[in-house]
Amino acid sequence: MPQDKDFWQAAKRLFREAKSHAAGDRQAYLRQACGSNSELYDQVMSLLATESHASDSISDIVSQVAKLAVTDDLPTGETVGRYRVIKNLGEGGMGSVYLGERIDEDFEQRVAIKVLASRHPTPEIVKRFRSERQILANLEHPNIARLIDGGETQNGLPFLVMEYVSGTEIDDYCDADGLSIRQRLKLFRQVCRAVEYAHRNLVVHRDIKPSNILVTEDGVPKLLDFGIARLLDTSSSDRPETLYALTPDYASPEHVLGKRVTTSSDIYSLGVLLYELLTGKRPHDFTGKRPSEIEHELFHSLPDRPSRSKNKEQSVRRQLAGELDNIVMMALRADADERYASVGELSNDVQNYLEGKPIQAVEHRYFYLLSKFVSRNRIAVAGSAIFLMSLLIGGIYHVNQVTAERDRVRLEAQKTAAVSEFLKDIFRVANPDQSHGQAISATEILDRGAEKLKSDLYGQPDIRAELLATVGTVYGYLGSYDSAVEKLTEAIELSRELNQQEDLANRLLELGSTQYLMGDTEDSRNNILEAGRIIQRVGLQGTTLHATQTYEMGQALFHLGKYDEALEKTKEALALGERLKSEGGDLVAMSSLHAIGQIFHFQGKLDDSESYLRRSLDAISKRASSMPTTVQTYKHDLAAVLHDKRDYQEAEKLYLEVYEEEPKLLGVDFPNLDVGMSNLGRLYKDMGQYEKSEKFLREAIAHSNRVRGEVHQFSAYNNNNLGRLLTEIKRYEEAEVVFEQVLDVYTQTLEPDNPYIASALLGYSALLFKTQRHDQAEPKIRRAIEIFASAVPDDHFLAVQARTALGESLLGQGKLQEAGPILKGVWDGLSEKPADDPAVVRILERLVRWAEQSDSAAEARKYRSLLQRTE
Repeated sequence: MPQDKDFWQAAKRLFREAKSHAAGDRQAYLRQACGSNSELYDQVMSLLATESHASDSISDIVSQVAKLAVTDDLPTGETVGRYRVIKNLGEGGMGSVYLGERIDEDFEQRVAIKVLASRHPTPEIVKRFRSERQILANLEHPNIARLIDGGETQNGLPFLVMEYVSGTEIDDYCDADGLSIRQRLKLFRQVCRAVEYAHRNLVVHRDIKPSNILVTEDGVPKLLDFGIARLLDTSSSDRPETLYALTPDYASPEHVLGKRVTTSSDIYSLGVLLYELLTGKRPHDFTGKRPSEIEHELFHSLPDRPSRSKNKEQSVRRQLAGELDNIVMMALRADADERYASVGELSNDVQNYLEGKPIQAVEHRYFYLLSKFVSRNRIAVAGSAIFLMSLLIGGIYHVNQVTAERDRVRLEAQKTAAVSEFLKDIFRVANPDQSHGQAISATEILDRGAEKLKSDLYGQPDIRAELLATVGTVYGYLGSYDSAVEKLTEAIELSRELNQQEDLANRLLELGSTQYLMGDTEDSRNNILEAGRIIQRVGLQGTTLHATQTYEMGQALFHLGKYDEALEKTKEALALGERLKSEGGDLVAMSSLHAIGQIFHFQGKLDDSESYLRRSLDAISKRASSMPTTVQTYKHDLAAVLHDKRDYQEAEKLYLEVYEEEPKLLGVDFPNLDVGMSNLGRLYKDMGQYEKSEKFLREAIAHSNRVRGEVHQFSAYNNNNLGRLLTEIKRYEEAEVVFEQVLDVYTQTLEPDNPYIASALLGYSALLFKTQRHDQAEPKIRRAIEIFASAVPDDHFLAVQARTALGESLLGQGKLQEAGPILKGVWDGLSEKPADDPAVVRILERLVRWAEQSDSAAEARKYRSLLQRTE
């Protein structure tokens, strides 16, 4: 609709009235005030959203826009240069846009005429409009709306004549035609080519969004409206950009802040566009949000990965998982320096994905589990190749590390020959003639194999499925979980088609194991449950495969925070493994011993935990030469229990051994390295060595953010530990920001009743106590108590901490009658604990305060006397 004088007057009035309402009430007020006029509602909301980010005040912008509207529309039939006005098409950039036609006799041509809509334009506005005309004059590209002509109206207003594009906005076009993911990506690449061309000509678009990209009937996207584009400033000026137009949902963080806009800003907007084309929604929803909220979300809250979008069915989300997730999220990074260096790189990554080639947008998760191939030394290359080849061949028969059933599966001679040829081909990349003297990593060799499988062995699906499963499993060993899931999923689909029930069960277990390591706990449990149903259906009960499935089910339940169920299932796996020791069940038994020790630890049964973990460490130490990384894992978990038992000296010794050894064995990018760093940070906090504590905690956070991503439950766990440290050293404002981030990530990645959430709520509450906000702490603590009630026994140290915290919250609010019974109940449960137990000290301190505030001198003396015994 044309935006006339009345429209802008109404917008200006509603903008002022909306500002008089509280921020949380503005959206509801505008919906009522605007009624069915959605265009008016959107306009005022946009003005409100961008208010604080303009270098001019937003009210000045509104006034300026209102001035632009004082000129009546050019009437139908008006002549502008060699063109006749047919009708008003609306507003674009800084001018009004009209449909027109050429009036000379030689041509019949429909055009879009853009005229500066101000009777008294300022010199700056005229300069910018003419700049736009010059910019467009320099751009000739099939995916950019072409400039045809330009000049000035009879009133002296500059105008330009552009190619008239009749088409559909790109997102509507994709949905209306039901385009597949691949078709959408190809269309997106055409848009990239247009923007890349503009960047080569020193032009930044600055307002890339679906309404500025129309797709013609022939399926050709056309990029419109360079009305806010600027020629790239090749000077070294650091002056901030002036905000003349901005669409917050698509603008880059630096654009929203009014900073200088560069080609990287367009890359961010293209990332938003791609996100929307793939998921049907934008990465951020800024509707009704204040400018400060928009800024905070852009810099401190990562959007969901496209594959986690609830808008799409599971099959589409599976397509998006992995490489497409990485491509989009790299384009959307808040720091411009961390995005793609150019639109060409973004476009190339999309093309590489379409062709099945490796992409640039990896999340830096890949590492060397095996030593590098020193290609200039043929003997070393051959030795390394033979070692990795034996790992891969072994993986074909032993895809699951704890499953010996595959020992009974032997491929026929034809299969052996096919596998041998496949392995020779992928190792050919390590040949010095091909590598040109460069060191080749295990991951690079695996990537070659994965790429080869995209085109090979389609006539031999059983072999292809086996190799896909093997490659997927080894990706999992290397910590490349997205690639592992992709290959295992493909192997599973082939197994279903081939009706290979036993192989299907094995591959579902491998996928489930990888998924809980990634934090996808619900999908993990579902796949492991399906494997169990297959085992029952085909009569494989009592086999090593059954023992493995039972163990993996216990692990899935453990990661879901269902500790009692996990313990029961893992003890069942231990019994099965011990019965099947001669058939390969010894690995299941050893893994189960360790898992039971972990579960006891989380349940607060520290003596039982230490016993099982020492037994499992003794067992794994006998295999140290063949399983050195597992030795370090078991050693670390024993250190964690000793830490909680306050045996700090032995715990520190074991933690530091693991910290030194794991990177050598696994590479510096192995995902789980952050666990050891974080626990060292916790240990030094408990020892009062705060500088060391912060060093290791921040190292853990940086590592986890890099290899797992910021929106991951383990990244949040590391931040939770940092929040507790910051609280203890009285950096309260920093701590509060950290706890908010932790809870936001946990909400996105965990089930609502997961104990990790409760632990974070308790940490946050401790901060609120320090800042005298006991009333705000109470609902958080009560929620934590609800979670613990279904996850751990009443005497678990976390449950005790939660009830103690509730008593403190009530005490701080002066609710003495409520606080007393709760605090006394906690003391009754702890009275048999050692006098110097930290939980005993905490509860007695609070009971002394409660008695003093209640004017109960006798009880105050009683609890003070007990407290003195702890000193």
